[in-house]
Amino acid sequence: MSFRWSFSTDKLVRRCQRQFYFREIAAHHSQKEPWRREAFVLKQLKTLELWSGSVIHEGIQHYVVPALRKGNALDWKMLTEQTIQRAKAQLAFSEQKRYREPGIAKTKHEDFCALIPHETGKGVSTAEFNGVCNEIRMAFQRLAAMSDLWQPLLGRKPTHYDAYIGLDVLDHTAAFTFLYEGGTVCAMRDQESSHKEKLSRELVAKLVYDGLKQDLPDLDEPPRSIVLRRDGRLFESEWLGFSDAIKKLVAEVLLPADILTGAVEIPKHHSYGVRSAESCLNGLKNPELGAWERLTETEGIVCTTGLPFNIPGTVEPLVVRVVRGNLNLQWVLEDTFGMSQLCWPVPTGCMRLPVDLKLCDEHLRAFAGKADEDNALFGGTLENDEEPLLTAAR
Repeated sequence: MSFRWSFSTDKLVRRCQRQFYFREIAAHHSQKEPWRREAFVLKQLKTLELWSGSVIHEGIQHYVVPALRKGNALDWKMLTEQTIQRAKAQLAFSEQKRYREPGIAKTKHEDFCALIPHETGKGVSTAEFNGVCNEIRMAFQRLAAMSDLWQPLLGRKPTHYDAYIGLDVLDHTAAFTFLYEGGTVCAMRDQESSHKEKLSRELVAKLVYDGLKQDLPDLDEPPRSIVLRRDGRLFESEWLGFSDAIKKLVAEVLLPADILTGAVEIPKHHSYGVRSAESCLNGLKNPELGAWERLTETEGIVCTTGLPFNIPGTVEPLVVRVVRGNLNLQWVLEDTFGMSQLCWPVPTGCMRLPVDLKLCDEHLRAFAGKADEDNALFGGTLENDEEPLLTAAR
């Protein structure tokens, strides 16, 4: 048994352990155990106020964000109306108590909604629903007025390359993270391997092929570029397996024929212990987040930790190396930095790895063994026998 832990879950345990048990452990949509199904249904019930906020968030996710990505001028009146129509469909779903129908699963019905007034028999009056619609209109009017927030996002892609597949191996277990649309769609897979570190061509080909084929129907459009990102050294057999999977999907017309592919390594350890620093009145200081430097045509560094976070010791930037494909190094560095910002553990800290490799790392810690926590979270400090290479931060 497993479940997600969060600050709200922690508060729930401290407030009422019985409620925590019914919400997070007992609740299940299966019909086999009626009492667990009942716990699942009761867990879905919302007040009108909570539902109003949820519909607004869904409207932003499903209508505003896709419109921003297209890059065209935003029709806020249409976006507002689409969200209100979504609210009407959810209201009808709840009014008919469809959430109690056998076999109904929340994730398979976009209109899924369960409101407390319908469960208690009170119902939702026309005036109350009009109030929800007014809340939607006000929220979108305020958002429309915040052009400084959303105007720079018009036509901007979350990442330069459409999809990343993170790969790491530890103690005969391989972890793959499939990340699309800048992290909007993400999936984790693992596979036991007969080799401790190096993966076979056949294993990589099968896992990448099966993973992409399963995920592609959930995407708005097929990716036109896919990057394989290896934590540590990329072996030739792994690249060949990745290429085999892509070629097979292209042959099946599931990926475009002109798809761009490449591979990137993020070494676990670098031979010359690279560090980055900025000049200041008192000598040197840690660089700011996002500082980067090109070392060669195919290798560079990017600071995913640093100021304004107060981290002990010197910043150890990530070394990023393009090892396969015609990839733009600066784009890869920018994508790596952006994806590292998706794994903030707490508001006052930061993570060193991009989210795809961080998920692999966490998965392998749980299932394949224990690794060095400090090295994954932060850069660590220099060992006595290391000779740091200081570079000017850009």
